[in-house]
Amino acid sequence: DLGCVAGTVHDNQGNPLVGIDALVCVVASRSSCLFAVTDENGFFASGIPETMTNVEEVSISFKSSETRLLTPFCLHHQLCDGTVHFCEPFVVYPAPTSGVEIPTTALTEDLRIEAADGGAVIMPTGEEIWPPLSTTWAALTRYPIDEHVPCFIDSENLPIALYAVTEPDTEFATGSTARFGLDLPNDTGLDAGTVVNVFSLAGAHASRYGLTEGQWVQETTATVSADGSRIQTAEGDGLQYLTWFG
Repeated sequence: DLGCVAGTVHDNQGNPLVGIDALVCVVASRSSCLFAVTDENGFFASGIPETMTNVEEVSISFKSSETRLLTPFCLHHQLCDGTVHFCEPFVVYPAPTSGVEIPTTALTEDLRIEAADGGAVIMPTGEEIWPPLSTTWAALTRYPIDEHVPCFIDSENLPIALYAVTEPDTEFATGSTARFGLDLPNDTGLDAGTVVNVFSLAGAHASRYGLTEGQWVQETTATVSADGSRIQTAEGDGLQYLTWFG
């Protein structure tokens, strides 16, 4: 049985992050989520109660009340008996502290959430958008996958670009079948008309969309525009809700 989950958390400069909440969720005979806080070395450790036997999977995510972080959701199935220690540090990057305001009523026009590289998520007219918790805005960040590969992505099969949405798990009002459109720069030189697969990370609300939490799955496709400058989803197509995508 699993006895402990431990690891270290660093920023993108390699410095340990102190006071970060590590949320360790365990799926077992008695499933539960446990909290641990990083110390002065960025180290955290969460003991697993003896009542949690037959552990099937462990998920880890990070939060901080003082620092906004781009925090990947890490789901682990390959588990062994005894203590599990993650030797490679979890690396987190600063997240935006503000973004595009989202109205509390249905959109009267398309709303674009743009990243610094010109990539955009498009929230369609007529839809009511539900950001998570009390957040009233959304932001888009292109993640430097050339510097660090998040835990949910196969390092042998990297996306050509990776984006993170702040706050993650932004979605449409219940019952909507709308999609968030994508309009991204084609800065890797793909030929006009090339079709690319769009993957996303199934987050906290995954089960509502027939997905399994923590999976990196293909959701749709996008196509390089005729002039070769953009990668775009078809009208009415896109992502079901917003977390990480690539």
